[in-house]
Amino acid sequence: MNRMTRQVVGTWCAALLALAVAGCKKEEAPAASDKPPVTDPAAKPPEPAPKPPEPPKPMTAEESVKWYQDCWAKFNAKAWDDFKKCFADDATSDQVDSGMPQAKGADQVVASAQMFSKAFPDAAGEAQLVLQNGHTVVGVWLVKGTNSGGMMTPDGKEMPPTGKKIGLLVAHVIEGNDANKAAKETLYVDYGELLAQLGVNPMPARPVMDKGAASPTVVIAKDDETEKKNLDAEKAQLEAWNKHDAKAVGAFFADDVKWSEQGTPADQDKKQLLKGLGDIWKGMSDVKLNVSNAWAAGDYVVMQGSFEGTNDGDMPAMKLKKTGKKVNIGFIQIDRLEAGKVKQAWLFYNSAAMAMQLGMMPPPGGAPPAEAGKGEKGKPAEGEKAAPAGKDKPHHKGK
Repeated sequence: MNRMTRQVVGTWCAALLALAVAGCKKEEAPAASDKPPVTDPAAKPPEPAPKPPEPPKPMTAEESVKWYQDCWAKFNAKAWDDFKKCFADDATSDQVDSGMPQAKGADQVVASAQMFSKAFPDAAGEAQLVLQNGHTVVGVWLVKGTNSGGMMTPDGKEMPPTGKKIGLLVAHVIEGNDANKAAKETLYVDYGELLAQLGVNPMPARPVMDKGAASPTVVIAKDDETEKKNLDAEKAQLEAWNKHDAKAVGAFFADDVKWSEQGTPADQDKKQLLKGLGDIWKGMSDVKLNVSNAWAAGDYVVMQGSFEGTNDGDMPAMKLKKTGKKVNIGFIQIDRLEAGKVKQAWLFYNSAAMAMQLGMMPPPGGAPPAEAGKGEKGKPAEGEKAAPAGKDKPHHKGK
């Protein structure tokens, strides 16, 4: 075999050997991930994920008013479990200038209501006026009851029961949330009036109110031209009030206006109202009204804010010599307007808080006011002394 023949034969032998080896290899198994899943015929398919609960359908304005009154009915019935359902888990409740801490959470809100019911086991509210606008409802309620249980004071002490009855108007504000529950509650109670009715505050106050309206007046906001004009009128009145312009302020009140200020012993007419304003402006030259929230519903306008000033002048109507003390109290005012003028008004604030700030009334616990008759730095105000507790109750005029 020549050299060329040997090369050809060798090449073919190598090729045949390679084919033989390849033919002897086993087929590689597929990767584990490529295997089809093994299913158990008896196994149940996985449960679908639960659907989130449907959000509650927003209440109509009429439903909101009914819900609001129903929640008061639960308070009257002392149905505490149902009453709690009226409030969001993170709800807050404030009793303006009462000295009591803010209630935080539905449990604390209910506990605060139960504390009042302990002092007045037969306590109940009767709606006089209910105004609704969006998520907010404001009510004027006649609250009646008998003080047959101990009542807690802001300093944590318990005042023994007096056995006397109360009957007074209070203002109540509820701001709701999208879940149709109360997120914020604000109460305006004149504790000076309440304590006077119980016989423990010697200052003049309104007598026990036994009878109110047979049924409440209910008004739902429409956001119409009447409401807008009423809000504009109140804004102009506020500007005149803060300028201490009696003539301009008087122009915003009807001649037969009924002024119902809970911090005074009786309702007032226009002449009495304007005279009282003059006394306030003389006794507090820098006094002003700060309105933080204002809205309308029909012929009514609601205003919330603070009354702030310094007692830098004598106030003869209250038998008070100037003290140099500062006053800052919260208020809510509800006006009913006709033809752009205030026909009827309700003003709520805590007259006891104002009296204590002026040094006219001892703080909770019965201790006499340490700075009565003194200026801010503890010095007598030009030799004058504050009037002793038991004199006329201080009051202020709203817008």
